[in-house]
Amino acid sequence: MAADRSNKFQKIKLSNGCKIIQEKRELPPLSVVKVLIPGGSGVEPAGKEGLANLTGRLLSAQTADKDIYEFSQLLEDNGIKVSGGAGTDYLKFTFMAPNEKKELLLNLMRELFHLPGFSEEALAKLKIQQASQADSRKDSSQASVRDRARKLIYGNHPYNHHTLGSRKSIEELNQADVKDFYNSFFSLDQLVVSAVGAIEIDELEEVFGSLKLPAVEASYAPPVKSFYTPERKIITRQVDQPTHVLAYPAPSINSEDYVSTKLFSTLLGGGMSSLLFEELREKQSLGYQVGSYYPSYRQQSLFMFYLGGGDPEGEKFCEGIKAIVEGISDKGVSEEKLSGVKEYLSGNFQLKHETFADTAAHRGFYEILGRGAEFDEQYPRLVGEVSNDEIMAIADNLIQESEPVFVTVRS
Repeated sequence: MAADRSNKFQKIKLSNGCKIIQEKRELPPLSVVKVLIPGGSGVEPAGKEGLANLTGRLLSAQTADKDIYEFSQLLEDNGIKVSGGAGTDYLKFTFMAPNEKKELLLNLMRELFHLPGFSEEALAKLKIQQASQADSRKDSSQASVRDRARKLIYGNHPYNHHTLGSRKSIEELNQADVKDFYNSFFSLDQLVVSAVGAIEIDELEEVFGSLKLPAVEASYAPPVKSFYTPERKIITRQVDQPTHVLAYPAPSINSEDYVSTKLFSTLLGGGMSSLLFEELREKQSLGYQVGSYYPSYRQQSLFMFYLGGGDPEGEKFCEGIKAIVEGISDKGVSEEKLSGVKEYLSGNFQLKHETFADTAAHRGFYEILGRGAEFDEQYPRLVGEVSNDEIMAIADNLIQESEPVFVTVRS
């Protein structure tokens, strides 16, 4: 068992491959444990989109000994929260309880993973819920353009869809699919347990060191090849306002350009002081909602600019972005602007650590994606070290030298 200690937390790796990250806090009297397992929607077979999320939800809603109603009642009676689902690169589970229920919480974690339940009744109920969520996403113009841009960027790679899947793919999933996914991808190898609260590290070691999961190695989505074809897609349907997305390939979370790309994204689309807001909304009145989106993926990510509003064809939107990016590439930004963006990004990062759950989630997230839990403490410093030259290089390399995907939803 190897051990590593930062200023705030302990991190150990068990002989079975499981990693435990733990910070002891007494107040407030609450314990939170996040469990992340390699896999997620990035390993789903083609045609079974939404399977990872459905599996995570099912396995957090019941056990072999307790049906979905008994399990839900037990949680409600004891003020405990248990939930599951999937990200693009991992499955995720949350366990939360007041400290007086700590032993029950540990037992529930042990039971959920030792005695998983796969009942048809629970599966049918959760499929209905997830299909409704997928429908709601489809009804959103902004979600529609993002999803279409994702498909164009990623082609046949499993990153090409949202974790919820579609109503069609969800309705076709069955009990055998869930069991196959569990047996193929649930593994202690590289499993991450991130805890904040009163639970001791040896208590977590006892639970997860004794777990019996399918004997498989950790699996992640395959590397992304640059096979996308830059093009424009127009989706026609009844909408109040057109919505546009301009998307480019972008660095993974493990790239040396990750932090500077995050800062670049915030500079262009982060809040009311962003360049897109100032130039495209306030000065040119092109739309009512404008911003950028840069998710953190283990493999190649994507960078999106979006606009919701009055520019019917999106041409002025594209021209406006091109002008902004060319200006940054040529001259950079003022030190005052760069300093303000750094403060905004660092401040938002700190706000996302207000709760035990937030802190545990961030550390587990960075660990499962390969940056290490320590990155959570390094991030504000790294943001502060980004230079104007790095921002200019991102503008030049990410945007200027790439052809985008352009998607529009309009009536």
